[in-house]
Amino acid sequence: MKTVNVNISEGGIRIIWDRPFVVGDYLEVRMLLRYDQEDLVILCGRVVWSEHIKGELYRVALEFPCRYRAMKRIITCFVLHKEREYRTRKIIGHL
Repeated sequence: MKTVNVNISEGGIRIIWDRPFVVGDYLEVRMLLRYDQEDLVILCGRVVWSEHIKGELYRVALEFPCRYRAMKRIITCFVLHKEREYRTRKIIGHL
């Protein structure tokens, strides 16, 4: 399955997917995060909501359990790096 949009944080992920899921389902999530190095992150997330958007697209939110501390740190570092990168581009664009 192919995702078209991702919103990620240490606590979970929101994706747009081509099929619905039932709240309470568990899904394996595999992400290759690239910044200083490549990290393959594999976690199991619990579906906390799923809604139809249009056509065959669904917005799905997964929550990551607390037991994935090491993986969550990698995600946090990735998110902070991307936020810094975004702010730097935005500041340079205004100069």
